[in-house]
Amino acid sequence: MLYEKMKKKQRQPKVWQKKKKIPASETQTDSVNRKSALIQLNEESVEKFSQFLLSAATLKGLKQYSFLKPTLVQRLSLKPALLGKDVIVEAKTGSGKTLAFVIPVLEYIYHEKITQFDGPVAVILTPTRELARQIYDVFRRVGRFHNFTILNIMGGKTRVSWLVVFNNFPLSAAGHYF
Repeated sequence: MLYEKMKKKQRQPKVWQKKKKIPASETQTDSVNRKSALIQLNEESVEKFSQFLLSAATLKGLKQYSFLKPTLVQRLSLKPALLGKDVIVEAKTGSGKTLAFVIPVLEYIYHEKITQFDGPVAVILTPTRELARQIYDVFRRVGRFHNFTILNIMGGKTRVSWLVVFNNFPLSAAGHYF
C-alpha cells in the first residue's frame, strides 16, 4: 500500500530549455534590417562608429574611452566581421586591430542575448602576455555596459592568485565543486 502511494506521487522529470529573451527593441525584423543596412554600407565613407549600427552599450563604451572615429583598419574590417564573415587583418602596431577584433565579439554577445550565465562564448588565444592583457583591457573598457564576464587566464600565477580570481567564478566538473 505504501509502495503504491509512493509510486503515484513520483513525477516524471521535466526538461527545461532556456528560452532566449527577445527585447522589444530587437526583433527578427530589426536584425534583418540591421544586416541589410550593413551590407549596403560603404566602409570607405564611414566617419563614426554609430554608422556600423552598433548597440547602445558598445557605443557608450566607445565614447567613454574616447574612441570616436574608426581607424582605416576598423572601417575596412568591422563590416565583414559584424556580418559574421571571417576576417584576417595584418597591420602595424597602433592601427586599431584590437578594437576591430573586440567590437564584433561584443555585438555578437549583445544580439544573441548572451549573459554571464550562458557559459563561455569566446576563447581568445594570444602568443604573448602583453597582447592577452591588452585584449582583456579593451574588452573590459569598451564592454563595460554589456552583460558578460571576462577572465584572463595566463600561466605563471601562484595558486593563491588563482583562488582570488576564481572566487568570483563558480567552477564545477563531474560532481566536484571548486
